[in-house]
Amino acid sequence: MSFWGKVKTSLAVRAALVALMCALPVWSAVKPFTDYIDNVVASLRFKALQRPASGDVVFVAIDKKSIDAIGVWPWPRGIHSEIIDRLTAAGARDVFLDIDFSSPSSGPEDEKLRQALVAAGGGTVLPVFRQHESAAVGSPTSVTRPIPNLASNAWLAFANVKLAEDGLIKTFNMADELDGRLTQTVPAVLAQVDDTTGTYLVDYSIDPSTIPTFSVSELIAGTLPASAFADKAVVVGAYATELKDVYPVPLYGPLAGPLIHILATETILHDRLAPEIDQTIAGLILAAILIGLAVKLRRYNPIAFMAIALTLILALETVAFVIQSSDGYVIRTGSAWILIGISLLLALSERSNFAHVRGRIAVADHHASRNTLQSIIANSNDAVIIFDENLVVLDRSASADLLHSSDEDGEEHRHKLPEALKRHVENAVTIFKAGRSSVYSVSVELEMKRKGVEAKYEASITISHAERVINSGAQVDAFIGSIIARDVTVRRKYEADLLRFSQYDELTGLLNRREFTNRLQSAIAPQLVVAIGLHRFSELSTTLGRNACDQLLIAIADRLSGLSRVSHLSRVDGDCFVMALRLPIADFNPIQAEAILRQFATPFESSGSEIFVDARLGIAIFDDNRLPAASVVENAEAALLDARSNATANWVVYSQKRAQDQLRARKLEQAMRASLERNDFFLAYQPQVDLASGQMVGAEALMRWRHPDFGLVSPGEFIPVAESSGVICDLGIWALKKACETATSWPTNMTVAVNVSPIQFAKTDLVAEVKGALANSGLAAHRLHLEITESAFLDGTERLLGIISELRNLGVRIALDDFGTGYSSLSYMAGFPLDKLKIDQSFVRKLTTDHQSLLIVKAVISLAQGLGLKLVAEGIEREEERQILAELHCEEGQGYLFGKPQSAQELLDQTAITDAEKAA
Repeated sequence: MSFWGKVKTSLAVRAALVALMCALPVWSAVKPFTDYIDNVVASLRFKALQRPASGDVVFVAIDKKSIDAIGVWPWPRGIHSEIIDRLTAAGARDVFLDIDFSSPSSGPEDEKLRQALVAAGGGTVLPVFRQHESAAVGSPTSVTRPIPNLASNAWLAFANVKLAEDGLIKTFNMADELDGRLTQTVPAVLAQVDDTTGTYLVDYSIDPSTIPTFSVSELIAGTLPASAFADKAVVVGAYATELKDVYPVPLYGPLAGPLIHILATETILHDRLAPEIDQTIAGLILAAILIGLAVKLRRYNPIAFMAIALTLILALETVAFVIQSSDGYVIRTGSAWILIGISLLLALSERSNFAHVRGRIAVADHHASRNTLQSIIANSNDAVIIFDENLVVLDRSASADLLHSSDEDGEEHRHKLPEALKRHVENAVTIFKAGRSSVYSVSVELEMKRKGVEAKYEASITISHAERVINSGAQVDAFIGSIIARDVTVRRKYEADLLRFSQYDELTGLLNRREFTNRLQSAIAPQLVVAIGLHRFSELSTTLGRNACDQLLIAIADRLSGLSRVSHLSRVDGDCFVMALRLPIADFNPIQAEAILRQFATPFESSGSEIFVDARLGIAIFDDNRLPAASVVENAEAALLDARSNATANWVVYSQKRAQDQLRARKLEQAMRASLERNDFFLAYQPQVDLASGQMVGAEALMRWRHPDFGLVSPGEFIPVAESSGVICDLGIWALKKACETATSWPTNMTVAVNVSPIQFAKTDLVAEVKGALANSGLAAHRLHLEITESAFLDGTERLLGIISELRNLGVRIALDDFGTGYSSLSYMAGFPLDKLKIDQSFVRKLTTDHQSLLIVKAVISLAQGLGLKLVAEGIEREEERQILAELHCEEGQGYLFGKPQSAQELLDQTAITDAEKAA
């Protein structure tokens, strides 16, 4: 075979290998092979990463022993009702029966199961299944669900498991669609998460053998302790082989369906949620890298590439192992192994062909190099000049003519160095001759004017040692020089424009934020930093239009620039300017703020119209340039925010105390969730007394917080922070549950009042939370009073009406708290189904000293009586106040006269003492 035939064959082989590597990440035909490798490797990782289950989910198995004990399958549904009763009595949090109840049984048996579900109080989960209606490919799906009288008394959850293409169960969904709504799957329900989206990998590193497992026969026989199920989720499902509820999974082989649900639940509880990752792009990138390495390393021994390939495999597996260990993501490396193997073949092919072709190419390169070099010089866009030790030009590019001035045009000048460069070349030659190096290079910049046009050049001058034979035959030392010059006129202009754009605002020509901060940082004298915000500028923008507002901003910038003592002026935002004023002394004088505001006293001209603009100022002092100037600007902007929100102040000076308050608020916000988990929050209970009889009829639950570092934090401080951050929802739910649990130990005639934030109405399912708290605690609904403030009515009153109506239908009582301090709209009282009205303590405490407060209280009492509302007076501290309120027929009172906020035990002790005194 000829040389070129061998080259063509080699090229075809390499092209085939490259095409195979590029196609491998997207070629479905090789997927079974890569899946096999991935399953083996993933199983090894699961084995190495094995961890125990949390123990929060218990498996009650329908095993062979249980089936033999009952003697029939399917079991009568009375057996399932007995299972539910026993687990409920043992205190199980949730019970999931992984059994198909889609077909009716006998009437009595179905009724037994229904009654068990009702008695369980909604804590039982029954499965629904999505399945194809026929065996035909692509047939429609439908949902199989429990019969109606069972489904209506239990939670429904999807219990499907989905086989991957390789026949294994690898993933689970968080939810599926049921009757047009997303319904959670069994793992999401048992793990008690709100998520209804996403498909995640089951973490098979959780060892199934560590899941607490018991036989149904042991449960029915009553031999298991209640502690085995207390406050745990329980899965009851098939384990016996003859029930055929087994599926293949990685590492463990066939595994019972209920255990797969439990492993998925444990995945959520371990916070190991990881979706499948599409590695197609990564595979293509790896293929490209390996192809590049194969070509790059063709000069070296194949052992080097094999070592790199082995290192790559180890690195990939290490990274995949670490990711799977820390985050649960399963990285598939099977295709990477195959790609590395093919790339090794490509590297061997490249090496064998490279050595053969290199010699032929070297010969051709030698002949072409001179012609190529001359062609490059002649046609180069850069000016290229080659000269000898006599500074005579030996060769040059056509573009080198531009380096000559207009006076140097002509053929005689083509063999001379341009005058603009001659001095630089002579200096370079002098330095070269004085030095010992064989090469000397220097860069210079030129500014030339040719035919009235200015141009800028960057030129590189290089002098190199050379030997030359003279006419006598002697060899003398000489040198050869080169000049490469490039026209950088456009680039210099672009750099200047870029510098201007990076430092100045494009519209007004003022400094931008970054440049203002940099220059302020360099200031030596103290500076007054003033953030100037235009009042109601957004409304002006809407009215005038963008062009007019742009002209207005330019006019404002021009006027502010004319202020005396202005060091720097910047436009930092759409309608916000910041200026630095030199301070004669390091202190603020209101005259300075007035001088700035006077600039806005006269109208500005924009689009031929006069426009009045108001301004607000935020002021900060920069008297120490060791501090970050950016922080001082932020301080001025923070003060401007205060000025914008304060209707009585045109300027605000930055306060360190405000910053400290904000910092403390952020720290409190960060600490709240940890404190909630750590039980740093607690409830104190303030007695509520019947004013006519003096008998304690209830108590209001008041939230308190004792932090290990902050100490006892006032509710007036942490409640606003909790509401602004949204943590109030979690705190409110906790307080509701805790108060209901505590009140169950009180006398049955006593109620408990719990405050509900308006945010809870907007962001939580309050009705569901109340139902859950009542069901878990066993507290009668009429003993729970929810107190809401008037701010809850400001938005969404129709939705709020629906929520309050649902709560009252449960039997819960609704009280309007702090009446008289907010908007006090009578429409709230007339339009909403309320039960109680609480008069704010600010009126009660003035009953004996302020006649107007007495009249207001009388009017409120009369109004409440007319509407059939029970009245509670807050803040009663003296006997005279109690007597007046009792005479006015106010039913209940609350305040220090009857007791301070106290623990639940202290409240019970006070109740016992009061009862004993009445009995005596």
